[in-house]
Amino acid sequence: MERNSCYLSLTVAEAARTVSKLVEKAGLTSKMVDCHELRQGDELRGMVLIFEKYFIRTGSRLTMTAVLDSLEGRTRLYWVVTGGAGAFQQSGDSKTAAEEYSEALRQKLFPYLA
Repeated sequence: MERNSCYLSLTVAEAARTVSKLVEKAGLTSKMVDCHELRQGDELRGMVLIFEKYFIRTGSRLTMTAVLDSLEGRTRLYWVVTGGAGAFQQSGDSKTAAEEYSEALRQKLFPYLA
């Protein structure tokens, strides 16, 4: 399991759109499978996004859970990647796949870091 955290110079809603576009455009996942909003009154304070990709060839699944919040006055992104044995390499293990997935996302997010 690979865990990562960073602060972004975007609102929660902008960060959610950006993360979704980056993840899907990079081909890291097939689709977003679930999304939950965290609200305080009418204000959007956080989101939980779940992405998943299934690799038919290797019979493995890669799942990314991204949590965005603005509870500290700035937007924080925390993500966890699980699964994915053999997803990136023919004989890879799930830890290697998760690390490669996280590194790819980290590189895409670099321009948005606060």
